[in-house]
Amino acid sequence: IAANRFLLAELTAREILELDPKNYTANLRLGYALRMQERHADAEKVIAGMLALYPSDVSLLLEEALAIDAQGRWQ
Repeated sequence: IAANRFLLAELTAREILELDPKNYTANLRLGYALRMQERHADAEKVIAGMLALYPSDVSLLLEEALAIDAQGRWQ
């Protein structure tokens, strides 16, 4: 991610999630990598799944807000 290799980050996170689907870090990084690839709806879906488990997590809430904002959707 630090090297802006977001596709590689996405693939790595998905490999981790095959073994541990609820892995916090892998899901957060996947959401970020998808958002940076301008796949905002996909990012929002990943993050929403984690917010069901961690509804007050600031990092997840921020990622969700950024994905929603990028889609031009505010409720």
